[in-house]
Amino acid sequence: MKHLPEGSAPAQIHKGKMNCQAILHISETQEGPKTGVCIIRAHDDKDLAYVEIRCVGTKGECKGDMTWAWGRGGFKGITGTTPFVATIYIEQQKAGRIHGSAHWPELTYSLP
Repeated sequence: MKHLPEGSAPAQIHKGKMNCQAILHISETQEGPKTGVCIIRAHDDKDLAYVEIRCVGTKGECKGDMTWAWGRGGFKGITGTTPFVATIYIEQQKAGRIHGSAHWPELTYSLP
């Protein structure tokens, strides 16, 4: 979040880290549901937002929605739902290690 004096232009998300706990139904050929709860952190954890992700896809993909659930600091009062697309990479050498990248084609949210 960008902290601005009162009366300035709307705040913008410019940088943050997103960590998720997820349940993934993974198949090479059949689409399965994937759900996650994520924390987005900015400005040394002064700004926190919680999001819920619900999507479907085969082994390496996930398409669905991300819903803003709660926020603190610059994210206080955040709401909204936005389309979500992710790619999932599974590390073969380390059991339980999954990495991914995400894309929000139309990232939207509302702040009070």
